[in-house]
Amino acid sequence: MRTSFLICGVLAAGSAVAQDTPLQLDDLVVTTATRTETDLNDAMANVRVVTRDDILRSGATDSIELLRYFAGIDIARTGGPGQQTSIFMRGAESNHTLVLIDGIRSNPATIGVPAIQNITPEQIDRIEIVTGPRSSLYGSDAIGGVINIITTAATPERAVSIGGGTKNTERASAQWGVRSGDTVFRAGIDQLRTGGVPTRSADDTDRGFENLSARLSLSTPLAGGQLIATHWQASGDTEYSDFFLNPVTQEFENQVTTLGWNKTISDHWTTEVIIGRLVDDLQQVESPDSVKSTRLSIDWQNTFQVNANHQLVAGAYLAQETGKALSFGLGFDEDVDIRAAYVQDQYRNDRFQALVGVRLSDHEAFGNELTWNAGAGYDVTDQFTVQLDAGRAFRAPDTTDRFGFGGNQGLDAETSTQYQLRGIYSLDNGLRISVEAFRNEIDDLIEFDFATFQLFNIAQATIEGVGADLRWVNDRWQVEVGVTHQDARNAETDTRLLRRARVTSSARISRRFGQHSVDLSWRSDDARRDFGGVRLAGYGIASISGRFALTADLALTARVDNVTDKQFETAAGFNQLGRSTTVQLRYTF
Repeated sequence: MRTSFLICGVLAAGSAVAQDTPLQLDDLVVTTATRTETDLNDAMANVRVVTRDDILRSGATDSIELLRYFAGIDIARTGGPGQQTSIFMRGAESNHTLVLIDGIRSNPATIGVPAIQNITPEQIDRIEIVTGPRSSLYGSDAIGGVINIITTAATPERAVSIGGGTKNTERASAQWGVRSGDTVFRAGIDQLRTGGVPTRSADDTDRGFENLSARLSLSTPLAGGQLIATHWQASGDTEYSDFFLNPVTQEFENQVTTLGWNKTISDHWTTEVIIGRLVDDLQQVESPDSVKSTRLSIDWQNTFQVNANHQLVAGAYLAQETGKALSFGLGFDEDVDIRAAYVQDQYRNDRFQALVGVRLSDHEAFGNELTWNAGAGYDVTDQFTVQLDAGRAFRAPDTTDRFGFGGNQGLDAETSTQYQLRGIYSLDNGLRISVEAFRNEIDDLIEFDFATFQLFNIAQATIEGVGADLRWVNDRWQVEVGVTHQDARNAETDTRLLRRARVTSSARISRRFGQHSVDLSWRSDDARRDFGGVRLAGYGIASISGRFALTADLALTARVDNVTDKQFETAAGFNQLGRSTTVQLRYTF
């Protein structure tokens, strides 16, 4: 099947990345940018990919470490592993990043920030990162970009691993899969424990984290099509220190379940239906306070291959989400219905490509929102491509924005209009260079007023910037270098938006020695502002990992994070993990 997106397209891509071999640029097929399988250079967006091989080589115990080393992605974490984590993509707000798990939106209906820190690397087969607006395809929240975390692949995997490290870190996992004809079943379980670090800089009590994760997937023929079911869940507890430095604990549970069926009706028409369910649940141990989101959604997508150069995508989306919360005796319990219809037209010939997409969303609390994407690209030479694209995106305030502490039921939806100009230079030797300039105008941006202790809409925020990425891959080397310069400002007060660096730089370098490999990752951010006028100093951190094949089936991976033991803050008053070491033995059978 060539054009299915939500799950089926990634199954085809997954079979290429599950192998322990470098993935050449010509092999990279992405699905998130257009909801169809698209070559990386034709995606009409800035797309980065983390493959299964990247994940295995990294030895990372935390999914945030897989995202941290990309320029233009700002990470703010309130402590060590497992603590609340916010992602700012290309200068937009943390709740302007849409996180998908197997194509299903995982942003909760309450706080708006997905619990990405609870997704362990062992459960991930592939990550696609798309910067820029994608509300024409996905609706609310996709202003800064989209991160699609894919937990399943077409290739069965059978492996067990065990490891540990500093801060009393322990990890163990088992992955099992089987193929019978066109039926593939996979299952996995992963246990992570760590003693952590003191979450607050004024505290000296380590606060730990425990996470038990599992995943299941089944793909099998049914009624002339293909049935695909997936389930991912994570549960455990996160210790931290509250505002008064009292030790407290949260119990969490996250689930994403999908049931999909796709069928090729004819040579020109493929249809696909995906039913998805999200659960995002937080419970305080020392009090009855809680926050819980559930969402049930149905997405029906039809892909029409008009001819070899012309493809049309059209679909409909329905969702009902519930947000519940109880805090200090006050709470809310709200249901919201969302309906949408979308269409996208893509054209490509030998030199020219164009894309136009439109989505009409009917949000029960905020009415209709029309979002769109439009772009065109031209291959100036066989190696150099120019792309110009624009888009309108929106974010509907979540239930906490409207009914929680500081909530305001009179809030308007945030809207964004963005423009990007991109140049891409590719060579047959595995080199790809991308340079991009962008401008984002956000109207009715939601901010917190410390004078009234209430959320409100400001008139406008503007984000301008340029970025450059270099990727070079051959049979021994994999090099990725990026730099982003951005200016994110409140247009009313001409002040910089919080927790966003003006300049971020990153590098990921891997060198293979036969079946062995060594990886080096580096990241630097300049100074940023935080709440209360606090200035966060700039910093640079690096990690190094090595993967060594002891036998054909047994590999040892060792990783050192924050090699120089740099003390830094991504959120004012909260500690970050210093130098730490982990090792892992993995046996594949």
